[in-house]
Formats: sequence, structure tokens, C-alpha cells
Amino acid sequence: MATAQPPWSQYEGVAAMFKIGNSKELPAIPDHLSEEGKNFVKLCLQINLVNRPTATQLLEHPFLKNAAPLEKLDHSAEGMEVLLSSANGSRPLVCTT
Repeated sequence: MATAQPPWSQYEGVAAMFKIGNSKELPAIPDHLSEEGKNFVKLCLQINLVNRPTATQLLEHPFLKNAAPLEKLDHSAEGMEVLLSSANGSRPLVCTT
């Protein structure tokens, strides 16, 4: 969601599934994320279950703890339009009713 592209989007079909299933490397983490954001994504993408934090542990991560409260987010139609569309004009990331 941070790039409006799926991980390994440069691969198609079976090649993408092979890359996901057999690679030991992580997908690229966007440079525009904060250091806390990059760390959070790296933790979520840990391949080895032993190294991957639980959801409860992730909820305590500074990236989430320091996030703006939901009530302060712009839920207006204009705000949702900005949230749902990407800068390059591709399809919305999330659909609402």
C-alpha cells in the first residue's frame, strides 16, 4: 500500500509466486517511509516465524503508537478521495461504501 504496487510487481503470474515462495530476500521497502515505518514493515515481513513479532507485539511498535489518532484523520469525502487514489492515478487502494 505504501507504493500502490504489490510486492514483486515486476514479476508476473507463476514467476511472482516462485519469487514469493522461494526467495529469502524481502521486497523493497520504500525510502519515503520513516525509519519507524521501515522497521515496522521489516518486522511484519520476517520469513522465520520465530523472528516475526505477534500482532500484540506489533501493536506496541512506535510506528503505531506514534500514529495520529483515528478521530483526527480526515474522513470527509475529499479526504477519502485523497486516501483512496494514488499519485499516479491508478485504481484506489481501498473501496468504501
